[in-house]
Amino acid sequence: MLIRHLVLSLILTTMFILSAPCDASELPFNTPPDTTVHKWTGHKPTHVISIHPLQGIGLGIAGSYEQSFGEKHGIYLEGGSWLYHSWVAKVAYQRYSPRYDGEPAIISPYWGAFLRAGRMLREVGSDHFDMVNVNAGLYYGRSFTMGRYIRVAGRFGVGMPLYWNITWTPEEPPVASLAEIFSMVYVSVELGVSVGFMW
Repeated sequence: MLIRHLVLSLILTTMFILSAPCDASELPFNTPPDTTVHKWTGHKPTHVISIHPLQGIGLGIAGSYEQSFGEKHGIYLEGGSWLYHSWVAKVAYQRYSPRYDGEPAIISPYWGAFLRAGRMLREVGSDHFDMVNVNAGLYYGRSFTMGRYIRVAGRFGVGMPLYWNITWTPEEPPVASLAEIFSMVYVSVELGVSVGFMW
């Protein structure tokens, strides 16, 4: 339990340091048209539909929808699936931090508070592994635009388990108890990259 708290404190401290404000003129993709007064003069998108290419490493697919409300608030929805019928779903509230006058919230730095549920199914030899869990946590993200309609976003955060259930069939192997203990004390790492179309 102490190790989990130390790890969580270290990660949250790193996130706080990374979230320090920066000069918008130093950002290659998000530099506003008028860099003298840092005032956004382009169109202001409020919606983004994205794919998550990193999920392809696990032979899966994931996508998300994001919408901003006003200058600082937004909602984020994500869903994905992998081999062996595994799946994950996430809903989050996002708080944006525009860096200059009139910058659209959807492309500004943001914090998120999420709730995620998922199920992982695996075949290990003749054994069947089934885990269901629900996590909640925080993340920090940055966005970069490529032209008027393409946005690349990355986020980093941590989550804590709220519910878990692990079953093995036909019988539990020796590592089953270790998996149960790990599910109760671990800190999940939120790391994601998305490429989306915004409007």
